Amino acid sequence: MSETAVLSDVSVEERVLIRDLYDRMYWALNTGDAEGIRACWAPGGHVVRGGVGDVIDFEKSVEIAVNGQQDPVGKTTQHHVTNFIVDPDPKGRDDCRAVRMYFIVTLVESPPETRVRWSCRSHDTVQRIDGRWLILKREISLNHPDTK
Repeated sequence: MSETAVLSDVSVEERVLIRDLYDRMYWALNTGDAEGIRACWAPGGHVVRGGVGDVIDFEKSVEIAVNGQQDPVGKTTQHHVTNFIVDPDPKGRDDCRAVRMYFIVTLVESPPETRVRWSCRSHDTVQRIDGRWLILKREISLNHPDTK
């Protein structure tokens, strides 16, 4: 399928709304906003960690974000999205879209130096439920298998 065909299959409005979903989710993760994180996930939503194969409920993300705010270094964590691509759902579902992105996670251990902690990519599925786009599945992996 050509790139032009893919672009015409997802509306600009859908792209903007889906990107807004991720911006809000990452803002909530970065600030430890538990309800903000929960508001971004579909019922049954989960994360698959590549390389490890763990499947975790999105509530684990809530726990990590909230606990991170108690740590002086943890609360400096920020997620930065780089490339962000929205495509039609490969399974042909009209209420779902595929999302691919790269993101980096920074933190400040020795102020004022900010360092990249992780460089990651994800292949996700979002679903429109009651008129809202929500995250159904995230498949996250680090860009290098030896990254700890």
